[in-house]
Amino acid sequence: MRSYSIFTAGLVGFAAWGVGPAARAQFEAPPNSVAFEDSGTLEAVQPGVLQFRDSKSEAWLLELIGTTKVTVEGEAESECLRPGLYVQLTGQIDKKGALAKEVDEIEIFSAQGKSSLGLFTEAETEPGAKPVRKAGAGTYRIKGKLASYKDGELVIMALDRKITGSTGADLKIKLNLDDPALGQAGDEVKVKAWYYDPYRPNPALNRPGKARAEEVTITLAKPLAHSGKKSRPPVKSAKPPTKAESRAVKN
Repeated sequence: MRSYSIFTAGLVGFAAWGVGPAARAQFEAPPNSVAFEDSGTLEAVQPGVLQFRDSKSEAWLLELIGTTKVTVEGEAESECLRPGLYVQLTGQIDKKGALAKEVDEIEIFSAQGKSSLGLFTEAETEPGAKPVRKAGAGTYRIKGKLASYKDGELVIMALDRKITGSTGADLKIKLNLDDPALGQAGDEVKVKAWYYDPYRPNPALNRPGKARAEEVTITLAKPLAHSGKKSRPPVKSAKPPTKAESRAVKN
């Protein structure tokens, strides 16, 4: 059993629980720890650590590890749509992959491997859903890599399918990402975390609480903008399109 002393070195204590590739795929609460769920306001984000103030205005330092589920929600400006990002939308396509209507809403998301990309039926919304094989004309949930976006015209590579279309004048861009670095002070935060009683917040000593986060949801207070326009960092792009994808775009 790990002792409570893992926190005595402040932020250094977070490393004692282990972070990185060795972490298991499923979150495990520290032995004999206490759970808490609350919402509050984000104050700062550092590598592996999130600082927020809860509904009682008490400060917390939350350790983020490889198995922490992080969700960043909100909206983004059109400048954030760049080649290499993973995007998804629902739309009707013809047999050649052309969208029948202008795209009014698109979502930038964090893809979880190739199995999460492709054309899906509208009813298949679960994470483990399988893409439709040899999909013909019809309405689908389209998930793929943005190959190009210019002057309102977009090309999406949904695995081996090239989807083309245009965006509407009032395009709404939503976010569903897993990068906590996109958060800024003032954003809303909902957390589920685990802590040891000696490390609960102590306002009298101006000492923040310390806990390990199981789930963190950050809701952006302002739309995400390109790094050249505002202070928010840019959305992390996926790998650039492969040569095969680039050739498909040109065809």
